[in-house]
Amino acid sequence: MPAEPEDTERSRPADGPDAEGQDLMGAIVQSPRAVYLYWDLEGPRSREVSRELGPGCQWVVRVLDLSRDTSRNVKVDPQVGRLYVNVHPGHAYGFELAARAAEKWRTVCRTERVQAPPLPAEHKRPGPLERLKPPTARRVPGLCYESTLPFLATSPGAPPDGGGGNDD
Repeated sequence: MPAEPEDTERSRPADGPDAEGQDLMGAIVQSPRAVYLYWDLEGPRSREVSRELGPGCQWVVRVLDLSRDTSRNVKVDPQVGRLYVNVHPGHAYGFELAARAAEKWRTVCRTERVQAPPLPAEHKRPGPLERLKPPTARRVPGLCYESTLPFLATSPGAPPDGGGGNDD
């Protein structure tokens, strides 16, 4: 007979009725190029950081591109509680909500690692050499390209209208 799961803090979901009074942040991948972030600052850590850094502190979301080992910061209003972030298809990301003032940086909460899906093959952008290739001509059924086009393009003495003229 299988054992019953333990009812511990770790086995409960982070959001829902048990999340009241906590600082939490989540990430939902919306597309290969966008992630939706949400947060709720109801816990002691956010109050402690706000008190320590003062009312002039700046709140930011740090976007950690784990595939490239790079990061960037996006200024946010902590009361808004949500943000769409542009990401690179196929890359892994982590996000953290933090406050900063002068030389101090205080992280309040983080997301789990998320993976943006790769672009489908039909949506990939062409490389630089593929953009230089001329498009292939569409052939019209019944038109003889071998006899008509060379004649019109290379006849040195042909009149502009392509006709034979009047021999009178």
